[in-house]
Amino acid sequence: MTPKARVTVGVFAALALGWVGGRWTAPSARSGSANEGQPSPSSNGSDPTTPTIPPSVASTAESPIESASSAAPGQAELVTRARAGELDALKTLDERTASARTIDESLALEAGHAALARADAATLAADLARDPKLLSDTSTMAYAYRLAFDASAAPALLGGIASIEDPGAPDFLYDLAKRGEPGSRLTLLAGDLLHGAAVRKRASRALAIALDLEQARACAVLLSLTPRIEADADDRALPMLARLSDTTGCGPKNQDDCLPCLRTNDAKAKLSRAHDAAKSRQFAPPWVVRAPGKRP
Repeated sequence: MTPKARVTVGVFAALALGWVGGRWTAPSARSGSANEGQPSPSSNGSDPTTPTIPPSVASTAESPIESASSAAPGQAELVTRARAGELDALKTLDERTASARTIDESLALEAGHAALARADAATLAADLARDPKLLSDTSTMAYAYRLAFDASAAPALLGGIASIEDPGAPDFLYDLAKRGEPGSRLTLLAGDLLHGAAVRKRASRALAIALDLEQARACAVLLSLTPRIEADADDRALPMLARLSDTTGCGPKNQDDCLPCLRTNDAKAKLSRAHDAAKSRQFAPPWVVRAPGKRP
């Protein structure tokens, strides 16, 4: 091979090695160089055979990542607002199907509705305290009764009602304690509030005798209550009076009479009059809507 040929081959070989070795790259699309389209040195060792992404395509390719990162704070804010009970945030989550909601979103939805229930309870309790006459209003107390069975609302509502200086407040608590599921948080709370000294002293005479009958155990104490029962009791005392007729439950085999002092003719007469008097007075709670002529 002639010297000239060897020089020519050497030049092309050097160019080829430089190209494969990554020492040449396409010009930057953002450089604005006058030599655009011509190879230029590159310091990062990238493969020049990889096509350069045009600016518009690069921008489009990056946008989903940017959108995801910018959407996360907005989603977190939505969950926070929903938890606080903000109506528009709750509506947004409510409109999504259960399968489309995340765990955090479902929990936020529940927490938000609970917050609204507590706010309603606090507002209603304040309204009742401001105007105790509402304790006799059918629509107001029917709503209060329904709201009391919401575990989120019950503490605020019942605590507020228990503080009201009106006999209607103990009546409401007593009814909840009796009508609620035995052993439930609602019945336990209503009963605890009702038997507290501050609330108990505000009970009406009819309710007071019903409470005394529940707590009395000694035969002589029960017999001493018959004048008050006859004078003041209403039909809320009837379940307790019915138990007084039971002649078993004591003794080694629970077959003995627990209340022998009530079996005398005089005692029987007193209990009969007390029973009839209580039965003639029906307690009609305003919070229980009944069909005409139907007893609560």
